[in-house]
Order: sequence, then C-alpha cells, then structure tokens
Amino acid sequence: MDLIGEEGVNKMLEGAGADPLKGGALYAATLSGDLLANGMYYSVIGQAKDDKLLLRGTVAGLAAGWGALSLTGRSGLNDDPVTRTQKSRMLTLGYYLLGGIAAALTIKALRRTNHPFD
Repeated sequence: MDLIGEEGVNKMLEGAGADPLKGGALYAATLSGDLLANGMYYSVIGQAKDDKLLLRGTVAGLAAGWGALSLTGRSGLNDDPVTRTQKSRMLTLGYYLLGGIAAALTIKALRRTNHPFD
C-alpha cells in the first residue's frame, strides 16, 4: 500500500502542476496522508455504543480492505502490490480488518479510563 500511496501523492501533485516528490520527502508526505486519512476513517468506529464497537470495527476494516482491493485500479493507480496474488489480496484484506478491530478495541479501552476532558 505504501507504493500505491506514493504513486497517488505524486499523481495529485502532478495534477496540481507541482513537481513529483522523491525519497524521504515522498515517504513523509505519504505517511502523513496515511495517518490523517486512516485516523479520520477509523475514528467513525467511535460513534458506536460499546456493545457494537467490535462489529463496527470489523465492518469498517473489511470495507477499507475491499476498497483497497477494488478501487485502487479504478482510480488509475497500479494495484499490482495488493492484487498480484491471492496471498497479497488476503493479506491486504486482513491488515485492514485488523486495523478496524484494533481501533475498536482501543476506543473501548480509552472509554474505560478516566479522562481529564470528560
């Protein structure tokens, strides 16, 4: 997914008339975008009540994995890194599923603690 993200960042820059990034700058821009986008995406899991967090996390993770597998190529990006083999497809789906579950469990754990801002 990192390779696809880097390709996406450079396509957006080129579309805006800017020069493509390389090396560390490209990696930093891609990582920043990943953290921001995934943070916003997985934060919607927190809208669920405690008894539905795991279900929402599972659904969000599977939806993100399905999107990575099916929308990457349709977006004009090279989807080879995630669709080349059955193993890469399953790993992609699994990583996103684990991300959704981890987000749900983290939100649940944070809700159990006393927060100074509550």
